[in-house]
Amino acid sequence: VKPQENRDRWLALLAKYDFQSIVFYGHDATPWGQPFLIQRIAEEDWQPVYVDQSIIVLARNSAINQELIKTYGLPKSMFTGKPTD
Repeated sequence: VKPQENRDRWLALLAKYDFQSIVFYGHDATPWGQPFLIQRIAEEDWQPVYVDQSIIVLARNSAINQELIKTYGLPKSMFTGKPTD
């Protein structure tokens, strides 16, 4: 929860584990879930590549994922919400 609430903690975790994807329940109603998801979608570092009625998958915008993003990348305009930070 803490990395979802605090950008510095998120960045530290990202640096430590070098995540290449985020799989997230799209209807997460926790106070931290939607803001976290909205912020990641807004960032250039993450690209939505899959969404259905339950989940969203984001791929990190890195060299290793370029073919995946090219093939499956979704326009960010599909998603609503404004980052709060």
